[in-house]
Parts: sequence; C-alpha cells; structure tokens
Amino acid sequence: MYKKIIIIILSIFLSFISIYLISDKFLLPFYLYKSEVVIPDVIGKNIFESKENLMKLDLNINVLYVPSQRNDEIGMIIHTNPMMNSIVKKGTVLDVKVYGERESYKVPNLKYKSKSVALNMLRSVGLTIDTIIYDYKDIICTNLYDSLIDDNLYELIENCENFPKNMVWNQFPKPDEKYYKNDLITLFISKGTFAPDLYDVPILIDKDYNQAVKLINESGLLLGDVIYTDAGYKKGSVIDQSEYGKCRINNKINLTVQK
Repeated sequence: MYKKIIIIILSIFLSFISIYLISDKFLLPFYLYKSEVVIPDVIGKNIFESKENLMKLDLNINVLYVPSQRNDEIGMIIHTNPMMNSIVKKGTVLDVKVYGERESYKVPNLKYKSKSVALNMLRSVGLTIDTIIYDYKDIICTNLYDSLIDDNLYELIENCENFPKNMVWNQFPKPDEKYYKNDLITLFISKGTFAPDLYDVPILIDKDYNQAVKLINESGLLLGDVIYTDAGYKKGSVIDQSEYGKCRINNKINLTVQK
C-alpha cells in the first residue's frame, strides 16, 4: 500500500519535473521568451547608414529629429534610448535622436527702421548682430552696390538724403531671405544726410599737362597716375582722364598724356 503511494508520488513528481523542463526549455522560449541583443554604439553615425543594421538586430527603430545648429551634421545620431551596450530583447523599440533641418525663418525688413527698433526686432526673432556699419548711404550708392553709369547722380543724391541719422538704410541678409536661429546679420546705419564730399571734376582733355595739374589742385582733388603715350596728339597735352563729372575727395585723377 505504502509502496504504491510512494510510486504514485514519484510518478507525479517526475511528471511535474518533465513538464517543467519541457516548458522551460522548449515551449516557453518558443512562445514567450525572445533572445536578447546588445545595443551597438551608433552615436555620431548617420541614421540612414545605421538604421538598416539596427533593424537586422530585430530592433524597432523610432527616429526623433531635433533641430540642428550651425555646423551640425544633419542626419547624425546624437542619442539612443536604451543606451549603447544595453542588453534588450529582440523587438524592443529603440528611440534614436537625430539632427534634423535647422529651424529657418524669413529675415525681417529693417529698412527705414530706427536703430533701436531694428535691434529689438532682431532680438525677438533670435537674429544676432554681426556688424553695425555707421556711414552715409552715398558711399554704398556710389561705390559698392550701385553705379553712377546706371543712375542719375541727382536722383542718387536725393535718394541718399532719405535716411536721417540712426536709420537703417541697408542690411545683409536681405529682407525675406531665409535665415536660421543664431545667424548673424549686418546693419548699415546712416550717419545723417548726404555727405557733401562730391567734387566737380574739371575737363582736362586737350589741356597742357602743367595746366591740368593746376586745375586738379585748385579743385581740391588729387593727381593720380600719369601715363605717357604716343598717340599723335600735341606734345604734353592730356588725351584722357580717369574721372568725369563728380567724384569723391579721395578719388585720384589719373591722366594719359601725349609724349
């Protein structure tokens, strides 16, 4: 009797052990357990190159794009969660933070704005001042951007006088161009009305060289380079000059003179 009971108990115990082992080693791993993988180090690598390799590890990838800054490499992985070298189950969702496009805006139009108003507008949109140039607008009109050949001088002067002191008359980047947060901008601030330093250039053609030099000095201008040539004109006469009409005080008058 006792022997039967012991046999039954042993049979039940062995059956339980067998079921446990079969379940733990074969059934549960197949249906419930998943193998594990190690999160590789992908920080600093490109998402497009790394995503395929991560998916081969049976990881689900969730890409989170964050705005990049100047000099950041768009598409570069900067963080993962779980972090590298973590051991996770296959099928785990891996959050990957990646540098995306920089936030861009349109450059505000600051022309005809006072300096203080322009600076406040720039602060409100995150633009940083690179350089403020204080000068008369006519310097840009006559030298850097516009040409006297294309513009009537008197209209040019009238246009330059439209910018009183401390008013923005030019900017770079230009209005409505794309800019990014923390980009730099250059403002041109007027020093006041048109600078009265345009001088009449005397007509020197056919004048004797010495007479031409005297006229230049009397006009308050400066003599520049003198080139001598043999063009068949009267000896010592001026046959060409570099400036006509009006010029700035620091512009030198170059002469071409017959030998």
